Amino acid sequence: MTVSKMKYFFIGLLLLLSNCKSSSPNATSATNVKPSKWTNWKMPSPPTIDLKEDVVDTVVTTQHFFFVTHNTTLQKTTLQAIADECEQTFQAIRQFVNSDQSIPKIGYHIYPSIEQKALRLKVMDIAHLDEKGANNHIVWNQHFKGAQLHQENKILLRQLLERPQLMALEEGLSNRFTKKWQQKGYAHWCGILHQSNNLPPLKELLDNSVFDKESEIVMGAMAGVFVDFLIEQLGKEKFLRDYKSLSNDDLLGVETEWKSYLQKKYGNVGESKRLTSSEPLTGYLKGFNFAHEGYRIYNGYGSQLAKQSLDRLQQIGTNAVAVVPYSFMRNPTQPTPLLIDHRAGGENDESVLFSHYEAKGMGMHTMLKPQIWLRRSWPGDIQMSSEADWTTFFDNYYRWMRHYALLAEIHDFDSLCLGVEFAKATLAKEKEWRQLIQQIRGIYRGPLTYAANWGKEFEQLKFWDALDFIGLNCYYPLSKENQPSKRTLKKSFASVLNKIEKVAKRYNKPIVFTEIGFRSVEKTWANPHESPNGRAFNEQNQALAYEVIFESIENKDWCKGILWWKWPSYLEYGGPENTGFAPRGKMAEQVVHTWFAK
Repeated sequence: MTVSKMKYFFIGLLLLLSNCKSSSPNATSATNVKPSKWTNWKMPSPPTIDLKEDVVDTVVTTQHFFFVTHNTTLQKTTLQAIADECEQTFQAIRQFVNSDQSIPKIGYHIYPSIEQKALRLKVMDIAHLDEKGANNHIVWNQHFKGAQLHQENKILLRQLLERPQLMALEEGLSNRFTKKWQQKGYAHWCGILHQSNNLPPLKELLDNSVFDKESEIVMGAMAGVFVDFLIEQLGKEKFLRDYKSLSNDDLLGVETEWKSYLQKKYGNVGESKRLTSSEPLTGYLKGFNFAHEGYRIYNGYGSQLAKQSLDRLQQIGTNAVAVVPYSFMRNPTQPTPLLIDHRAGGENDESVLFSHYEAKGMGMHTMLKPQIWLRRSWPGDIQMSSEADWTTFFDNYYRWMRHYALLAEIHDFDSLCLGVEFAKATLAKEKEWRQLIQQIRGIYRGPLTYAANWGKEFEQLKFWDALDFIGLNCYYPLSKENQPSKRTLKKSFASVLNKIEKVAKRYNKPIVFTEIGFRSVEKTWANPHESPNGRAFNEQNQALAYEVIFESIENKDWCKGILWWKWPSYLEYGGPENTGFAPRGKMAEQVVHTWFAK
């Protein structure tokens, strides 16, 4: 999808300072603000990939394609299968268009990973067309295969039909010839969106400016079915004749027929069993929030360094990770669209999925936990000044979460967290959150949770009954003393556990610590969420705090897991004696290993 300059501006701001936790003048916890992120910074060296020595090989040539591999180890049989499928699709499109027009051969470049593709081309998409629109560049490996075989369809359609005015028509017609679009096909996903009342209105599909900024998977599914509808309504001959010239104004008049078509194909809106389904959380989560750090192609979620970091997590007994993509709001009192990251090196879908699939391959539970970052603020400050602004805020947030809900469903994430620390917005707008939960449940069939901020929000939230388990970001202060005894800390945390247990019993729901953490600093237990504020490095304090938590929650039947804040996407993050939350390379890591091994 084309990304506007404005999108790059906002995403650039997001990428600069995300994945943080620090203090805020008006906040009890601020997940996304950490000026100290750069303290003792140590950037890993880029991987040793000499692009000048790229092993390029034109391995297969067919009548209409030539296939070029870049350092791939795909077997000839796999490459031939890709080539055969492309040729079959080419013939299907040509037959549909009824054209024998001669076109230049299409280049098909295949890369072994999203990281290597991005290091060469600065684009991390699983598949994309080059600037001239004559070559398709794809990633083919154990994680990404099959679903991306449709970008070349656009090249063919542009050669045979030229580009239409409406982006949705080209996307939809291209997807129509993709057998396994997003694994189960566009018609399947469109049906889920329709039945659960999550399908965008037709006017948005036909508005290029909206289509360009919306979720590719949501709009792509809808576009494919809409093209099917138009072909049925207009007839193939008229559809092809008008394909290039059809406009928004031409098609808005078919909305009644479109709704009737959807009803006939999928049934009535609201009939989905997903709307009333609820899946329990299985197993006990022993893990971390897996943080995208560094914001470079080679050290973020999509890198081999991230795989090495996950390997280390597995070695210390981790069985669960929360993958945390961010979006950005400039002002907590002004609603703005929440953009999905598409930047190479950012928390884009491809890199999120890479870490998800790597963790799943290690037997880990994967939670998708999208979060909002605000500069010099936190989600707990979000509070609109008018009902109109609240309506806009929730509409923006719903659209953003709709994307991640569908992504989680397509790729089988084990759980989904649909919000983090909206301390004012949740207590003030219960009805809107319940509506959001119902909408998201219609898309994602796995266990749902919300990560509440410690204190008032967690203790007073009223919609826990609508979720499958309760999420707590636990940063309750434990002591003001410089060096309290373990007994003193455990006694203090016992009072915290009493508060937590009351919520668990009131709603009869299990609780997961969706975040809990301590910096490796002096007096880390005083206000665990705060910046170091000049406090010296002290790994013994961090390790002691970890021991207190593990010992205190052992055998609590209402507790179904802990996701520590946090573990970085590359092991060198922070360097030695850094004062951050990550226990990597510190005494606390051994504490984790000891307890996770039980």
